[in-house]
Amino acid sequence: MPYALLRRHRAVGSLLEDSRTFVPAGVLARTAAPAILANSRIHRSNDQGVRRMLGELPTMLDRVDAWIASGLLGADDPGAADFMIAPSTRALMWFEDLRPAVESRPAAGHALRLAPRYAGSIPAVFPEDAVASFGESVRLAAA
Repeated sequence: MPYALLRRHRAVGSLLEDSRTFVPAGVLARTAAPAILANSRIHRSNDQGVRRMLGELPTMLDRVDAWIASGLLGADDPGAADFMIAPSTRALMWFEDLRPAVESRPAAGHALRLAPRYAGSIPAVFPEDAVASFGESVRLAAA
């Protein structure tokens, strides 16, 4: 995420919409740049890393979809695993360039059921070739 927020700094405010902090969300959004930059450096957020992570993402989502299909996730009475995985999947839907590929999966339905309101929207930010590859991997897995 630091990769995206460094390039789309205005999105920080959307991620803080429903936050409950001691400091007003607007102040946090306007002063977040140093923390985002530090996080980006610590995690080496760059085009190469983003391409690698987007390449791994379809396999991770396939695993979540399989857990839902097996009943491990998505029961009527959600368990701890549901509440750990659903918000992460829901956060992927913040990204305008990933949302279409994620929304078509059972993992997205699971995430929307457990986290229907999950503030945040990040305009397209990832390298186009990496997004195209991610989308193609998702389509192949669904076929």
